[in-house]
Amino acid sequence: IQVLYDVTSNTTDDYDNDNDPYDTRTTEVRGTVRYVDTRDQTLELEPTTGRTGLVVVHYDSNTIVEFEGRRYKPENLERGDRVEVEVHELNGRMIAEEILVVGEAATR
Repeated sequence: IQVLYDVTSNTTDDYDNDNDPYDTRTTEVRGTVRYVDTRDQTLELEPTTGRTGLVVVHYDSNTIVEFEGRRYKPENLERGDRVEVEVHELNGRMIAEEILVVGEAATR
């Protein structure tokens, strides 16, 4: 028997064969960056669809940020950037896998 997903802890184990470090369902959050906290590695987003209130999304060294075909670090995001964020939920936190900048802040 190979356990692929423990529903009681919402985590995966090392026996998963697809090499996905998250192995959770992903969803998309679209919104505008309100704040980037580089110390806590979080983004505060004002969602444009589906959610109300500010949304906090965590990022890590695996998070990809793309803008006009180039890759950046999440720390390069600015207040006012419009983004589409592919997230998964892990232990009650939304973790960004990929961030696509679809419109940059007007101050750039």
